[in-house]
Amino acid sequence: MTNQKTLSCGAGRFDISTAGLHILAMTLMLMDHLWATLLPAQEWLTCAGRLAYPIFAFMAVEGYFHTRSFRKYALRMLVFAVLSEVPFNLMCGGTWFYPVHQNVIWTLLMGLLGIHLMEMAREYRLKVANLQNGQLVDQRSYDNVYFKLMIDISREKWDPIYDAALIINVLTNFSHIHFKLFGSTAAAGRAVFVVKGDFAITGLLVSHSRCAAVTATEDPQNCESLYDNFSKLCVRDDQLFRDTSMRQLISQYDYMHTLLASNLRWMFGHLNELLLPDDLFEEILTAHEAELKDFLGATPAELRSVHNLAKGVVEETNIRILIYEAAFSSMAVSGELDFFSYKVSLTPDQRSRCISYVLQLCKQREKLEFRLISGRIVNDFQYVADPNMFLSGAASYLRLDNNCPINRIAMVNNSVMEDRLSEYFDQVWNLDDQNVTKERNAIAEHIHHVLQGIHLITRAKGDEMEELQESWMNKI
Repeated sequence: MTNQKTLSCGAGRFDISTAGLHILAMTLMLMDHLWATLLPAQEWLTCAGRLAYPIFAFMAVEGYFHTRSFRKYALRMLVFAVLSEVPFNLMCGGTWFYPVHQNVIWTLLMGLLGIHLMEMAREYRLKVANLQNGQLVDQRSYDNVYFKLMIDISREKWDPIYDAALIINVLTNFSHIHFKLFGSTAAAGRAVFVVKGDFAITGLLVSHSRCAAVTATEDPQNCESLYDNFSKLCVRDDQLFRDTSMRQLISQYDYMHTLLASNLRWMFGHLNELLLPDDLFEEILTAHEAELKDFLGATPAELRSVHNLAKGVVEETNIRILIYEAAFSSMAVSGELDFFSYKVSLTPDQRSRCISYVLQLCKQREKLEFRLISGRIVNDFQYVADPNMFLSGAASYLRLDNNCPINRIAMVNNSVMEDRLSEYFDQVWNLDDQNVTKERNAIAEHIHHVLQGIHLITRAKGDEMEELQESWMNKI
């Protein structure tokens, strides 16, 4: 018991310590028990004694948020619940086993576990995405790992911004394994995790923060059966995305189809070949011709045709474009460009020309609508690479920044998922807060500021350049 101050009721009034609350609650509880056993005629004792429970509940919650070990805290409460049960049963029922009533410590323990489950809801969702402190935990490739995940994406269960951002980050991190994401109402109300022939855990979810029952098994036969039953639910029509590559997008003409479709909406987490002037595109293509031929399986002439089509679309078509502020700052400092999913490094002069072209588009192309995203839309993912998303009326896909040459394109394979991503784009587009800049002049001013930073970096040399880059990045 501690004398730490817990509740203050104003200057000149009184303070209550945890010790004082415990003594008050125990006194009130004693009064209630006296009424129940020795003084049943004194009903005022139970009227006052009923105040003990909310005080004990308050102290249990305080203990939860201040304990160093939830496991030890819950275990101590469990021990006292068990020790108190027999005396309680003897008092209430005259026998050591009395199933009609149990002592109140069990209720407090259940409340404590409920709080813990609710607190775990957010952390669990981040663990599903394989995030630790907001960052991707592992970036190696595991070709022998197969993972299927089924979720319910019904509108009533969907957070348009958070859940879409979570899925994008799940796809990004799990692109290093054979990962398939399915959407089905069969996932509603269930939490199932099974390793084929090895381990399984299942639970019934009352809500996203309440679990009614949990069962675990390591029996190989049960795990095998559960895995097979789950696999039967994972049908191709419910698969939300299909893995592909830039090589396949170009060779199967999907890349061109998305450019020619209606209702184009693009989100840039980092700059790529879609926003390049002719001369810079040609320089990059010439400098990396052999690598690109091996990586994409396309000839320079084919890539030039794709670029000409993209340039015509950008300069003549109505497109809504969301660009993260970090896309410009990253280009200015590192010079890294996603060139058909092949990473190239630009010189300071090339960086300046790339960003100048975007500035020109922003100022001169009225058919292009721009929004600039500052910071992070969802704080839980503030250390994760910003997504590249390309939506259209014909086909949509994500470019995953996973530092891995394979499985970098996730093509949307489900109309409901396409609707959810469209909702995500529209919600971010229409945000009325300081994270999204809508005024064209303000966006152009920011891009111009980035160009000034590149010019400063260009003039600097050696250690001075590194110091200037770090200083300038902190400012923007």
